[in-house]
Amino acid sequence: MLGSLCPLDDWASLGDFLKSLGISKAHQKRQLQSAHLKRKIRSKDEMTLPLSLLNPSQISPYFNGDQPKILHENDKFLVLHKPAGLHGHALNYEESDNVLSWMRSQGMGNLLHVGAATHERGLLYRLDQATSGVLIYVKQQGLWSELRDNFHKVAHLKRYIAVVDKIPAQVGELTCWFDLQGKKVKASLEHRAGMIEGSLFIQVVRESESGIVLAIDLTHGHRHQIRAHLEALGCPIIGDTVYNGKNHQRLCLHAYLYKLGEELEACDPELGFGLDFLDLDSDLKMLGNHSGIIHRR
Repeated sequence: MLGSLCPLDDWASLGDFLKSLGISKAHQKRQLQSAHLKRKIRSKDEMTLPLSLLNPSQISPYFNGDQPKILHENDKFLVLHKPAGLHGHALNYEESDNVLSWMRSQGMGNLLHVGAATHERGLLYRLDQATSGVLIYVKQQGLWSELRDNFHKVAHLKRYIAVVDKIPAQVGELTCWFDLQGKKVKASLEHRAGMIEGSLFIQVVRESESGIVLAIDLTHGHRHQIRAHLEALGCPIIGDTVYNGKNHQRLCLHAYLYKLGEELEACDPELGFGLDFLDLDSDLKMLGNHSGIIHRR
């Protein structure tokens, strides 16, 4: 996407003109080649430039993707269902397949001031693009800062549902070590220097010919933690071809339930793959019991 500008004065360089508009040198260099930034600018010369350059840190009002749904809303929180395949946030203005662009397209741009210095804005945590499930947007800057700074303490429950095609080699409370560098996270069941520790609790919910349903409570929340850990256990998630899972129409991983102390309990029963693997009446009732079939806190 492109936008047009017409400066009223001469400028020694395009870079200087853009800096006068509040666009940092670092952002300029990410968007344009150095030779382009050094060229002289004459008054009233119309220029066409990328909107991602002209709108740093802005969220596009154009949305392109599967629609999220509002599950719950009050004066503090907006609780959303994020469909599989949709990004939570954008990295630049031109990206429109994300939850924040959907919010702006739906007239909720006034909420995007929260966490304005971050890509995630008021989103309390991230979900992988391929993962569906519950996302929490905090509406108040002070509350967002407090919850983000103390997330490990206040997030009493982070429960996910995954479907694999083999029984895990281990269940219960498990620890793994991760190398988060690179597109694919490396995981080891044994401690290795330089790797980051992460733990979770796994319970088998249902076994069938179509798949093994796991309930997983996260203690930590590293990128791709569940996906990499299950691959290390020899039971990658169905649909997770990045981590050697068998082909499926989607990644069978869903953020089901987050509980923030006494502030909020956010549950998303819209799995998208549930009818294939779960007895929805009995299994989801058990999974929604936050007093814990598997969580030990």
